[in-house]
Amino acid sequence: ESELLPDLTVLATSRPTAEHIYTQLSFDREVEILGFREEQIKDYVEKFCRNDMGKAIKMWDFIKESPELLSLCYIPVNSYIICLTLIENIDVHQIEEDGSQTFQSNAPGTITELYKRAIKILLFRHHANYKDKPIPKDYIIAKLPGQFQKDLEKLKEIARNGMMKDQLIFEFESGDNYVADLSCTGIFNKLEDKRRNIFSFLHLTIQEFLAALHVVDDIDNVESFLIKHIDNPKWHLVIQFVAGLIGDKMRELKEERNTSQRYGQCLLYLTIIRILKDYILCKVSLKSANE
Repeated sequence: ESELLPDLTVLATSRPTAEHIYTQLSFDREVEILGFREEQIKDYVEKFCRNDMGKAIKMWDFIKESPELLSLCYIPVNSYIICLTLIENIDVHQIEEDGSQTFQSNAPGTITELYKRAIKILLFRHHANYKDKPIPKDYIIAKLPGQFQKDLEKLKEIARNGMMKDQLIFEFESGDNYVADLSCTGIFNKLEDKRRNIFSFLHLTIQEFLAALHVVDDIDNVESFLIKHIDNPKWHLVIQFVAGLIGDKMRELKEERNTSQRYGQCLLYLTIIRILKDYILCKVSLKSANE
């Protein structure tokens, strides 16, 4: 009622596109909300599970036991992505024939696997081509439908180009066929702006994962990519995803019957893994020396 700090003016926004407005204004203080506290993450999980405490407890136990997942969940939209992915495993794989629950064994074992599943879940839930259609029971492990894969190829290219240019907001000409319908995928959202035709990924981590997919698609140049970017913190999560994706390719290679092809690919993957291991060992040595 204008009694507490009566002359105070507060401007709050969650829109990244509003930056050009508030940077032109003079404020005594700017404050950024960093995200959830740990107890708020737990509360979010319970609410996401609609107070089904059995699911909520299993999901929270899984998150809190993974330092990587817990650190990601401090960002609210990441909590949504992670909960959305984990709850699918509870719903689909909850009960075995003997009545036992198998959530732990069916949950994604790595951050890379979690984001691979998250992309599929978002596509099937939000893509215009699957609106009001039943979702296949095996969609988490099945190959993507052709239209999904086509749109994903576009998104991967946009994501990597954006990382190269430090770009989180993407502007396109109205009617640009290249991005037509991408805003209906659940991954790439059209932002409200009357003046411009602008988009952003659901979150930076989604953009980083898609960029990593694009890097690994060009497998012959992964080594040069790592050498160029491995010391740049901007690319570290992308590189972490690249490492996970290469690990997946190594596991797939074990099932490959073409021996000559396996040998060549194996040498390439091992070279990439060696670069990553050498970098990690170097960082560990530097950290130990500083301590």
